[in-house]
Amino acid sequence: MGFFSGIKNNIRKSEAAVLIQNLLENQAALGFFPKTDPTPAEMANKLIQVVWDNNSGIAQSNPLPHKMALAAVGLSSGVIAMDKAGNREILLALNFSLGQILLELNASGHRMKLHAIDIHLIDKAQGVYTHFSEN
Repeated sequence: MGFFSGIKNNIRKSEAAVLIQNLLENQAALGFFPKTDPTPAEMANKLIQVVWDNNSGIAQSNPLPHKMALAAVGLSSGVIAMDKAGNREILLALNFSLGQILLELNASGHRMKLHAIDIHLIDKAQGVYTHFSEN
């Protein structure tokens, strides 16, 4: 990986993490997500890093995934992890936040430059959201 691609990767991860952090801070303000342990920022960064580490193709994709697609799949991975951990409170906050991103993508996605990788990630996140919203 070249110097500039590493910078571009870090910028994209940061952009996606900030989207998640803002959504989780809104949830925390309403009392639906803890303000500490983990903080919204800690959770956001962890979710994006886990997705990045577990999907090696993301870092090599050209172009990189859109920040909203990356945030959506990060939140969906968090929903799955919280389900396995039995943490329903955080699961619900993450799934609600995922729904917010998916609504925005549905409303504005046609104006975004989405590529095949974005569609793949969004479809994956949509499946998780649907599954956990119905149960």
